[in-house]
Amino acid sequence: MTDVTTRYVTVLGTLAEVGPRQYAEVEYPYVCSCGEQYREVEYAATCRKCRTYSLGGRCLYVTDERTGEVVWGRMPTQDEVAEYEAADREEREEWLNELAYLKGEGERYERLEAERREAEAKAERELLEDILYLTQDELSGVRPRC
Repeated sequence: MTDVTTRYVTVLGTLAEVGPRQYAEVEYPYVCSCGEQYREVEYAATCRKCRTYSLGGRCLYVTDERTGEVVWGRMPTQDEVAEYEAADREEREEWLNELAYLKGEGERYERLEAERREAEAKAERELLEDILYLTQDELSGVRPRC
């Protein structure tokens, strides 16, 4: 049982004072492959952070901090680590290529938008000019030819 306010942990009927790191190890002994701590192995094995922070985009193993043993899954081999890192480099390269493409598309979009705004401004100026000529003709008594 744990008394959070005093940071004492009941261990086999005795009270033991623990620091913050030791407290986390007692309360959350299971660590998934991305480093997140959990109270139970089942929750650590289905860690959502591993999708982003672990090799292969999934939880590969869970260790018990108290013993240092792997309690679920297995540690990746050097070959698997190399494969994951190669796939990660490839994915990063694809992402950078996509980013460069989108940046070029953004510049193209900005250029097209500037051309569109310029055409709209020109059309508005021409419409205003037509209205002014019609008003002038109307005031001078000239009948428009339509």
